[in-house]
Amino acid sequence: MEITSIIACPVLFAFDGRDWPLLFTHRVLLQIEARLSLSILNGELDILHVPAKALRTILCVALSASGGTYSESGIGARLGIKGIGVAKRAAIDAWIASMPESDAKPKPGADAKPKLKSETRSWMDVWANNRYYLRLTDEEWLGMTPRMVQALDRARREDRRRWELMISRVAAVTANYGFCRPKKAIRDDHFMLDPWDDKDGLPDSEAGWDLLLGVDGPMSGGKSNGSSDGPSPLRH
Repeated sequence: MEITSIIACPVLFAFDGRDWPLLFTHRVLLQIEARLSLSILNGELDILHVPAKALRTILCVALSASGGTYSESGIGARLGIKGIGVAKRAAIDAWIASMPESDAKPKPGADAKPKLKSETRSWMDVWANNRYYLRLTDEEWLGMTPRMVQALDRARREDRRRWELMISRVAAVTANYGFCRPKKAIRDDHFMLDPWDDKDGLPDSEAGWDLLLGVDGPMSGGKSNGSSDGPSPLRH
């Protein structure tokens, strides 16, 4: 069983007498984009208001990725009018489970909808960034959801920030205790290129100096807020 089907929380879609796991991996997204002739990356697919014909195409590709052999017309015949609403809800839930989470803190009362958003304009740019920075092979990338790639990138950024913090602390100590030291002490993270948004989230000084001296590291078994139990799949 692939790791994607274990940790990515697929949505279970009850269809034709069995439960089908729905997930939008990069392979599925590219196939949907090709068949619908639109740019998912640029937000041309509105999953919340997708027409019935496009929904059948989406389900056809997603079910095929799970081993299904249905045609679009066959899916439409089996769903009927009553089943369209259930299928659409399953597709929306699978989309939300597969797309990246918003890194920005939502405003009070705002309804943040996870979506595929990229600063780049093409899939080639997305692939190149993931290949270069995350060292993903083509098959690894195609078999992962955008949210899984986001989790890897967050880990990469956290690792880079810790290295930046170690160097920044050395520079800050040099500046604060030098001959021309500033009147107001420079913060430890002042020289970081990508500082933490939440200043309270900085490692404490003891842990930070342990990192600097090479005594400890981020993978040394520190406290974790995560749970060992994975999320339960949604069922429709």
